[in-house]
Amino acid sequence: MLVRSAESLYWLGRYLERAENLSRLMEVQVGVVIDRPIRELVFGWRRIYKHLDTSPPSSPEVGDPMDTDDFTVADAYTLTDDLTFEVSNPYSIWNCFAQGRENARQMRHCISTEMWNCLNLSYLRLKESKLVGIWQAEPVQFYAEIVRDINTFFGVASATMYRDDGWDFILLGRTLEKIQLNASILAIQATDSMDLPKDGSRNFEWIGLLHACYADEAYQKLYGIEVEAEKAMTLLTTNDDLPNSLLYAITRTDDRIRNLGLAPDAKAGERALRYSGRLKSLIEHEWPDADDPHRLLTLVGNFANRLHDQIVEAWFNYRNEQATKVS
Repeated sequence: MLVRSAESLYWLGRYLERAENLSRLMEVQVGVVIDRPIRELVFGWRRIYKHLDTSPPSSPEVGDPMDTDDFTVADAYTLTDDLTFEVSNPYSIWNCFAQGRENARQMRHCISTEMWNCLNLSYLRLKESKLVGIWQAEPVQFYAEIVRDINTFFGVASATMYRDDGWDFILLGRTLEKIQLNASILAIQATDSMDLPKDGSRNFEWIGLLHACYADEAYQKLYGIEVEAEKAMTLLTTNDDLPNSLLYAITRTDDRIRNLGLAPDAKAGERALRYSGRLKSLIEHEWPDADDPHRLLTLVGNFANRLHDQIVEAWFNYRNEQATKVS
């Protein structure tokens, strides 16, 4: 497969996973704007922005609205707009979705017609959406529909795409993005949520995160109705049967790299496999005895970043003299 095609498909998977992840978090966040205490709302917004490693919009006169005690629904509206439609915010849902669609447009010869039609229809629907109308109607449903559209796209891809390297690169991008995003949000949850008062707020934050990961029903089957932080963390980190768990993403990333076989830069490809192996070892062997989940999750995130670098070097940015096969 041509390098340009492989890289575009890889980033198609990454951008769409990024848009889905933020949409799931926003679905939970905007669903509680009216009902929950201000302190819990502020925690939710801070968690999202810290997760994205960026800052909320502010003005020199007002500063960060979340630093004040008079946080209002109007502030929530501004933050929602920034995370959903703001063109200058590279992490906004609109930017991620548009970037994913652009990568698909450039690689239409590598994906099925059904995949392009599905993604383009969702893109046009998002392009025509305005926050004013969404806010006045059902904002929760809006984000749920984005998640549904992205999952539908990957379902159509699974049903129609030829199982060549292109398929592996799309899935590799998606699962590696999921590792980085999950490690980030769980590391934040492992520390920040512990500082909340023991009045039910901590459980609410875990309930929200379980719901955002579609893990609430699985949690109830395994542990019952009462949500405990340690059990929720274990489920979202180590359960290989849960599609949005950290270990599930690590295992599938390792599978995709092995499926690709010998990389053009063989040494970088071998290093990529070693990093994916280390990631599995961290969760399967070190996690059960870990006394500092935040440190271990941060280490997972660092290894995932290095794994991305090795994938880029092995398959996308290799030098011709390093190539072991025609690409």
